[in-house]
Amino acid sequence: MYRQQPDRNQRNQQRHGGWGDLGERQVQPRQQQPPDPPGLAQLYLPHLFYASTPGHLTAEQGPANMFRTFPFPDPVSGRVPADLQCIELYEAELKTAPKSHTSTVQAVGDMEKKLVYIRRANSLVNHLMEYCKPDGNVPWLGNKTLRPTTVPPKFNTWTLALARRDQVPKASQQTVAINKLSSWLEGHHLRLPPEMTSEPSVQDEVYTQLLNPLSMLLETRYIKTNLTDVTFYPQWGRTCAARASNSTAPPDYILIGSPRAGSQCVIFEVKTWWSYSFDLFSAQTVRSSRGSSSRNSGRFHWSGQNDECKLLRQIWGQLHFNGCRWGACTNGDEIFVFHKSTEDTLCISPPATWTIGGVHHVLLGLCFAALDERKYGIDRKHMSEFFTSASTLDNDW
Repeated sequence: MYRQQPDRNQRNQQRHGGWGDLGERQVQPRQQQPPDPPGLAQLYLPHLFYASTPGHLTAEQGPANMFRTFPFPDPVSGRVPADLQCIELYEAELKTAPKSHTSTVQAVGDMEKKLVYIRRANSLVNHLMEYCKPDGNVPWLGNKTLRPTTVPPKFNTWTLALARRDQVPKASQQTVAINKLSSWLEGHHLRLPPEMTSEPSVQDEVYTQLLNPLSMLLETRYIKTNLTDVTFYPQWGRTCAARASNSTAPPDYILIGSPRAGSQCVIFEVKTWWSYSFDLFSAQTVRSSRGSSSRNSGRFHWSGQNDECKLLRQIWGQLHFNGCRWGACTNGDEIFVFHKSTEDTLCISPPATWTIGGVHHVLLGLCFAALDERKYGIDRKHMSEFFTSASTLDNDW
């Protein structure tokens, strides 16, 4: 039976044993806080916020007021490098078997809207990085007469927010996020390469090295939602059955836009490199266009039983049942991003090394694109044309 919880004040009185009755408490007059200055439309990746800080706090302003003052100081530690890469992962001597694979669940195998076409999206990574930059411009490579007039001529997340009269977070919210990011960055660079024993151990590293700092970066871009006793901003976390139309296809991690149902927009799937290679465009996975009609070019082998076919079926089911169009996947050695451009087509970037520079930048662009698509109600066809235009796709395997 549900028991009604006492309110927070009552709980605090019970917890503190009624300390307020021990004597008259001196109530200090509350000092009036200075107005919270507006934030900046600025990309706060570590290699940029070092150089982009407009100035330094004076000694009089001091650290006590830094959360109410903008610009914020550079990170305190000068030992922290400005570059940002993932730490290499090593294979432990004791680990799961090499052929520990996820089988295709019946709900995915029986899907009515199956994956039909695979497209190699060579420009997707660059377009996602460009979308992050305040001075970036994701080009429209389709028919110029069909370019939507509802998006700014220079297309990125900051100009789009300005065009929709949306605001970036206040200085105080950005400052808190950047100081958290600075602390994370220092710890990240002091870590030793970890040994992996299983898929869950790789999942832990994905959250620690990628998704946790990405949530901090999102806090610099999107204003918090204030609910009862809860302050929420877009963040990465685990999913639950209530968020999906079918609970048999949960991704390892999901980007949640708000506490409300249906706000998830990006999935992240994690494997191990000793069980899954990322030979995604092999003839066993995608039908070659050589000697075939253009209609068959890039057709996905839905019934294929190799590791890549099983993985792509799993990803397609996760996108479908969670109502998402964007995602990423890693095996701890390589990483790729993908976009569901139509109801039967998946556009995939060529896999890159886990430790290559720019991974955080690309994934941040992925988050921005997915969140903005819903936040500003951008037509899905138009969004796909910006990031995975047909003129930039390759299907001649």
